[in-house]
Formats: sequence, C-alpha cells, structure tokens
Amino acid sequence: MAESVFICQKKNHFQISLNLEISADSQTVVQVENAYQPVICYKVHLYAIKAESAQKKITMEQSTADRTKRPYTPVRFPGGSCGTKSLTIGRLHFSETTSNNMRKKGKLNPDQRYFQLVVDIRAYTKQGNYSICCQVSDKVIVRASNPGQFENDVALWSKDRSGECVYRMGHVGINNDKPDQCLAVNGNIKLTGQIMTPADIRFTDRIYQANTRENLENVTNMKLYRYCHNKQYLNYAGLSVERPTEDLGVLGNELKTLIPDAVTEGVSG
Repeated sequence: MAESVFICQKKNHFQISLNLEISADSQTVVQVENAYQPVICYKVHLYAIKAESAQKKITMEQSTADRTKRPYTPVRFPGGSCGTKSLTIGRLHFSETTSNNMRKKGKLNPDQRYFQLVVDIRAYTKQGNYSICCQVSDKVIVRASNPGQFENDVALWSKDRSGECVYRMGHVGINNDKPDQCLAVNGNIKLTGQIMTPADIRFTDRIYQANTRENLENVTNMKLYRYCHNKQYLNYAGLSVERPTEDLGVLGNELKTLIPDAVTEGVSG
C-alpha cells in the first residue's frame, strides 16, 4: 500500500482471531485494590481510538447474517481447562470514518487522521469487569469509498488556476502500460492540427533563409530505408508477428552511428 498502513472501507467487513493462553497455575481471581475477586468469565471488548487523541473512542459495529448492523457486544471467551483458547470474531466494521481521507495531487493528505483498533480482554466479577490484557493495532485508515479507487491515483490529474487546463506530473501511456516518455502512444494518431515545436530566437544563432534552388537536391540526397520491426518489439507492442508490415522512413540520430552508409535496404529497425 502506498500509505504503509491498513486501509478499509467503512462498509467492508473484517474479522479478528485471538489466542488466549491459560497456564496450569493461573488463578481464577483478579486483584482489585489489594483485594481478590473471583472471575466469572473473560470477554473480548473491541473499540477504536483516534491515533492523535487516544482518549477519544470509536465504537465498533457487527453485522448479523442478514447484514443488519448493530453495536458490537463483548464476546465471551470459551471456558474449560487450561491451555490455549482460540476465538474468531467476524463481520466487524468501524462505525465512523477517519478524517481528511481525500488525497491532494495524488499524495496522502498531510492532515490525514487515523484509527487504531483496540482488543481488550476483560475479567468479569460480581463487582464489575477489569482489563487484564490489551493489544493496540497499527494505524488504520477508514474510508467511505472503495479503497480501490484510490489506487488508480485519479487525483494525479489536476486543474490549473484558470480551470481550463488539465495536467499530470509523470508519464502518460495510450494503449501502453509502460510509458517511457512523457507521452507514449501504441497505435495511430489522428491529427487535425499541426505539431508545434517551441522555438526561442534568444537561443538561436546564424538564422538565414535556405536557397530554394537546393530543395530538390536536398530531397534527392535524403536517405530512405525500408525496415520491419523485430518480433520482440511486436510482442511487446501487442502487434501481429505473423506478417510484419514493411515501413519506409529515415534513420534517427541514434541509429546513424550503428548502420553503415552503404546499407540502403533490408534494414531492421
């Protein structure tokens, strides 16, 4: 998980499993203010506390078989002889959500609040009940929406101050789940306008108009190559490898150093 904490939806159920070990020499009494009281039974109390304010308790709820919600009622630990007692409590959920759940620009809200689940085993006597063992969980985020939608990081798309532009920090892929550039497109691009390449005269020297009489000669001297993509790339791009199409184009600067000038056809790109 991106947050490195437990995350759950308020409506989602979860369960806990407990093991309580009772030794052979355990006493069946509990000491209260220098006096001993006989223990009738042990029960498991469940509640949550706010991580930033431990004195504030959040009640737990438990659903019945027909999914009707009701407040959690402490469950009695099974009695019997000494040894390890096991107990599973299911269909649990939190009665509230944590505060400040929404992300900001795809990142965890710096004001995110957390719960911590408390498992409190209490001894019951005729005079009352007393905590004998208590376990507190790591931080938990409880959201009203499905946590899966947060994994998509839809909040990475943001609007500028004018509200007319949408931007995203990072690479974007179209039909490509591994974009290695700012925009990686696997497929055809239909363009009704022009591709604009920014230019700044402040960073340019020796600007002059080319001789129009040399245009035909420049085109004649242009080296064109026919090539087919190899099977490794076709598999990666999800294209057919049975009958690869032949393309026509010029070499990029990074390939000019790899392919001899004498090679004029049959070049694999």
